[in-house]
Amino acid sequence: MAAKTRVTVSNFRMQDSERNWGTVLPVDVYSSTTLIDTLRAAVTHEAGHFVAANFLAIPVTKVEILGDGDHVDGFTSADVARAGLVDWVATLMAGRIAEKTILGYLGAQRPHAGSDEEQIAEAIARTTRSQQVTAMAEQRARMLVRAHRPAIVAVGIALLDRALAAGGPWAPFEISVSGEELAELLGGSDTALLLRRAV
Repeated sequence: MAAKTRVTVSNFRMQDSERNWGTVLPVDVYSSTTLIDTLRAAVTHEAGHFVAANFLAIPVTKVEILGDGDHVDGFTSADVARAGLVDWVATLMAGRIAEKTILGYLGAQRPHAGSDEEQIAEAIARTTRSQQVTAMAEQRARMLVRAHRPAIVAVGIALLDRALAAGGPWAPFEISVSGEELAELLGGSDTALLLRRAV
């Protein structure tokens, strides 16, 4: 087996700046083409969910990024029992909106049971105002991504750092962030609480 060149955080990421993280590609480029692009899309996507949920006071219990060397996926687990319908759908939409807004492209759709699209469809099916809920949620998600772009970028970079340190994306890897580690991604529990109240 030939040795692979290991991409490390220091030689992959140019700088910890939003300017370099979110390089915008031409408008007609909407899909990623490399495994590292897919990883960047996945961490940005999950960061979008996490930050949107945090600012909408939806408790997030865990963020996971995993890969098998050929594919990358991510999951954000949240307690939505008390979340309003528009807020929950906005949180689900924030992942894809963050990818396109911050990266300039959308990662490959990851169809699986419990996907964002499936959860959005299930949530909207519970109401007779589906078009109104969809429009309101999309507007709220876009506003959250625009207003909290620096936080999404910071969380995305932290998740990317962990994924690369775990061997991703070219080798199988799995990272899981929960509890106090989640609060630390937003600058600590006191900062996360203050930011949540500011919305």
